[in-house]
Amino acid sequence: MKTCGLSLALALTLMLAAAGPGRAGGGPEEKAVSPAPAVAAEDWPGRLAGRDFILEQFDGKSVEAPGPDGASRRPHLAFGSWPEVSGRLCNHFMGTAALAGGRLKLFAAATRMMCLDETLNHLETVFQALTSRGTDFGLSADGRTLTLSGDGHALVFRLQAPEE
Repeated sequence: MKTCGLSLALALTLMLAAAGPGRAGGGPEEKAVSPAPAVAAEDWPGRLAGRDFILEQFDGKSVEAPGPDGASRRPHLAFGSWPEVSGRLCNHFMGTAALAGGRLKLFAAATRMMCLDETLNHLETVFQALTSRGTDFGLSADGRTLTLSGDGHALVFRLQAPEE
């Protein structure tokens, strides 16, 4: 069973790495949030474990994701016991995280439904491409802002408040 899971994760990683980056469109322009001072990479597992981050900005624009009922569903990235990771952009994903060469890499399997929102679809493609091959990252000193970046893109997440 473990071999099947690893094969699925490897296949998904290869598919996602083949996806090309692009640009988001639509929505009013907003000032990009600059990454806060970084936390040392060796401290990341302890600082991320058990935390859920909500995607706040993609390439300097606020992110809102309409759910099937019209209500907002904010994309998120959740870290369980290190190295467990899960979340949702348009599709749900689950897997493991690794730190390698100063980059954060996710090995995850995901549902693969087409997003109806073009911007969210593009955002998911960029997120998967960056995290499958390793993304630059930054965590603010207070642990409330997580920034993933690469290929000219920046995704800024904020720590989810307990009531969200």
